[in-house]
Amino acid sequence: MAGKKKPVKPKAKCGPRTKYDPDIHPDHAKALAMRGFTNKEISESFGISLSTLQEWIKKIPELSEAIKTGKEPANAKVENAIFKSCMGYYVEETRAVVVGTGESAHVQKVKETRFIPPNFQAQRFWSKNRMGDRWRDVQEVEHSGNIQINIDQDDAEL
Repeated sequence: MAGKKKPVKPKAKCGPRTKYDPDIHPDHAKALAMRGFTNKEISESFGISLSTLQEWIKKIPELSEAIKTGKEPANAKVENAIFKSCMGYYVEETRAVVVGTGESAHVQKVKETRFIPPNFQAQRFWSKNRMGDRWRDVQEVEHSGNIQINIDQDDAEL
């Protein structure tokens, strides 16, 4: 004999509750982003997966804005460094020089200005990323018009 089945209750949501803390995460994420951390490194710092952080960024505008704002200074510094490498730049260096001979010899600090020449790889990177339409490795060329082929009857027999 079959007994009556009990009604099935809807399952409660399982799994850990969200670890997001609005008082901590935005400021912490911004600070890490300012230091050049990637989203993967930020997620590791929070003890969550990258996909979880990406979901938080989509759903929580405050966190998304904090990360964007934090990345801006670091991105600007890198962009300026790449630009500087493209153009070449001067650097002031201090080196030690031995002056005199024998017992009168002593070390003296000398400041020199040295030119660091432009870096071709930086120029190539900059050109491809900033002016990609003109500096791509593969140029796309479109042809238009019709091609008409006439076959002479005498040639067709060969």
